[in-house]
Amino acid sequence: MVTLLSLLVIVSAITGHRVLANDADGDLLVYSVPNGNGGMGLFLYDVRNRRSAPIIVNNTGRYSGFVFSSSGRLAYSANDDVYVMDVSAESSLHVNLTETLDASAYPLDWNVDENYLAYEAALADDSRRLYIWDGETSLEIAPSGLPATAYTYGAQWSFDNRLVFTAQYGDDKRIYVWDGETTIDITPSDLHPAVRSYHAEWSQDGRLAFMVWYESAFDDRYEGDPSEIYVWDGETTMNVSQHPTGGDRSPSWSRDGRLAFLTYIDGNGDDSSDILVWNGQSFVDGLPDKSSYSNIVPELTSYISYPIWTNDDLLTFVGPEGHYGQDYVWDGQTATNISQLSNLHAGTPRWSADGRWAFFSSQSLVIVRDAENNTLLSTEGQYAPAWSPNGYLMFCKYGWVLTVWDGHEVIEIAHGMWISAQWQDGKGVSCSSG
Repeated sequence: MVTLLSLLVIVSAITGHRVLANDADGDLLVYSVPNGNGGMGLFLYDVRNRRSAPIIVNNTGRYSGFVFSSSGRLAYSANDDVYVMDVSAESSLHVNLTETLDASAYPLDWNVDENYLAYEAALADDSRRLYIWDGETSLEIAPSGLPATAYTYGAQWSFDNRLVFTAQYGDDKRIYVWDGETTIDITPSDLHPAVRSYHAEWSQDGRLAFMVWYESAFDDRYEGDPSEIYVWDGETTMNVSQHPTGGDRSPSWSRDGRLAFLTYIDGNGDDSSDILVWNGQSFVDGLPDKSSYSNIVPELTSYISYPIWTNDDLLTFVGPEGHYGQDYVWDGQTATNISQLSNLHAGTPRWSADGRWAFFSSQSLVIVRDAENNTLLSTEGQYAPAWSPNGYLMFCKYGWVLTVWDGHEVIEIAHGMWISAQWQDGKGVSCSSG
C-alpha cells in the first residue's frame, strides 16, 4: 500500500532513458543492489554505451524483485506495492498497481505480447492472491470454489499467452491454467498425497509439460520416489513417465516438439539414471507410447544430467568423465564432450543466438567457446551466466560483482553482497552466497 514515504523514496531519475533504449536494441539490463541504507537500489544499464541510470535510488522499505520486458516495460516492487514504468520513454510515470490493496505485492512475469502482467499479493491473513493486470485494471484469477485463504505461488506464461500457476489449500496442492478468460484445473487424478510442488515448461506449440515433486523420504506418505512427468495438451492431462518406481525430473521441450526428461531409479547401490526423449507424436491408448522413447547414451548420464535443448535443437547435459562432470551435446545420434576440461567439473552450458556457448567450471572460471569450440574467454566467474538477445554475456564474480563481457572486454558494473540482474528477454543472474 502506498505511503508518503514510498512516494518520497521512489524517485524518477531517468532522464536520457529514451536515448539508452533506442540505442540499446534489446541490450538493456536492470539490476538491484544494496544501497547502504538497509534497502535496495534499482538501476538501468545500457551495455553498448556503458551508461547507467537510477530507477529507485533510496528505497529503505520492503523490496521483492522486478521483471523486465523486451520493449522496455519494467514492473518492480517497493514498499509492498507493485509499480510499472516504461524505460523507453523520455520520462515515465511509476504507475502503482496495488495502491488500494492492503497486501505485500510483487511482480511475477510479463506475457509474450506484454499486454498482461502477472503479480502476486500476500495478504494480512497469510494467504496469497494471483492477479493479472491488463494495462488498466487488475483481475484476480483464483479458480472458482477455491477457499479464500488459499496460498498461490509460481506462474509462467506460454508462448500463446496462457498462464500456468499452482495453488495450495492445506495439504492439497493443485495446478491450473488461465486461458485469458477462465481458469482450468489440470491436476492429474492419480497423484500421491505428499505433493510438494510442480515444475512446468511450455512447448512452442502450446503444450504444457510439468513435473510433480513429492515430499522427502522422511514423510510416511512417500514411497520411494514417485515423481512423474505429465503433459497437458490443452484438453487432457496425460502421464508421460508411466514409471511408478522411479523419479523423473526436468522436462525440456525442443523447438520441434520433442520432450526430454531425466529419469532416476535408486536401486540400493545400483542406481540408474537415463535421459529419455519422446518424439511428442507417438501415442498408445491415449498415452504417450513408452516404446517410442529414446534412451540416449545411458553410459554418460547421472542424477545431475538435466537436459536442455539448444537453439539448434541439440540436446545438452552434464555427464561423468572419470570423476568429473563434463558438458555433452547429443545430435540425435552421438554425444560429444564439448567442455573437455582436465580435472575440473563443468557447469550447465548456456547458448547464445549465434552459436557461442558459456559455462562455469569448478575452478571459479567462466569460459566462452565459439561454434567450433575455440575458447574465446576464460575469466574469473561464478554460477551460470546469461546471454543477452544480441550476444552480450552477463555473469557474477565472487565478492560479489555483476559483470558483462561485450565480446572484447570484461566490464564490472556493480558491487554488492546481493545483486539480481535481468536482460530484457528475462534471462538473468543472481550474485550472492545464499
